[in-house]
Amino acid sequence: GDEIPLDYDAMLAKLIVSAKDRQAAVRRLRRALADYEILGPSSNLPLLRRIATHPAFEAGETTTRFLQENSLTEPQPARPVPREALLLASAAELHCIPASSDPFAAGPWRLLGATILDYEGHSVEAERAGPGRFRITAEGEESIVEVLHYGEGHIRTLIDDEPAEAGILLDALEVLVSLRGETHTLRKPTPPAVDETGPGADAAVSLTAPMPGTVVKVLVLEGQEVEEGQLLLVLEAMKMEQPVSAPHAGVVHSLPFDEGSLVPGGAVLVEVHETQSG
Repeated sequence: GDEIPLDYDAMLAKLIVSAKDRQAAVRRLRRALADYEILGPSSNLPLLRRIATHPAFEAGETTTRFLQENSLTEPQPARPVPREALLLASAAELHCIPASSDPFAAGPWRLLGATILDYEGHSVEAERAGPGRFRITAEGEESIVEVLHYGEGHIRTLIDDEPAEAGILLDALEVLVSLRGETHTLRKPTPPAVDETGPGADAAVSLTAPMPGTVVKVLVLEGQEVEEGQLLLVLEAMKMEQPVSAPHAGVVHSLPFDEGSLVPGGAVLVEVHETQSG
């Protein structure tokens, strides 16, 4: 639970590859980046993978505008969570829970019955099928998952007798699964918030820092009207500039940080209100 202060270098690792030519080095770089697992702290690993697979990077035809011109720093659409990630996450969670035949015992394995694991958008049903073995139904399909080893953030299993492994990080709020070069976040449901807004209320969008960094430019003022796509501020993080633009036309409601401010990851950088009609 410790948090590293912004005064320290944010570098977690450095990757250096070499080969006989650029194309071979880029292929080696892609393989190495695919093998990296960083679970927990925010990192620019997904961005580095996108850069390494871009044709212009492979050809060596990049400029200082490369990231912006190719929209590589823009938020990426969430990919569907593969069924294999659901099976591995469920197996890791259930492997940590001892079975009990005591009818008064707490936990999902009372009387060795089935249990339901809920993640946002997904529901998984599971029951024990023997020591270290689970019968898990996910996405409407049943599989037998045998846990061969689980520890130090890694799980190794057999899914229907086929080998499968992944990096795993569990906590009370979510499960992170690093599978084949991609990290999937399975959030556990939280109680719904009460909607206190009514028709015609302002719809506020809070734009947050994707990682710790420094605000290097603030280009708008509180109360200023902005257009969709207008550049609001620039955050420097991981030694790169991250532009923050308006997601829609509206009014700047809040600007908590001035130029030069250090901001933690997840901090609200700017809030834009869009007035709803009707």
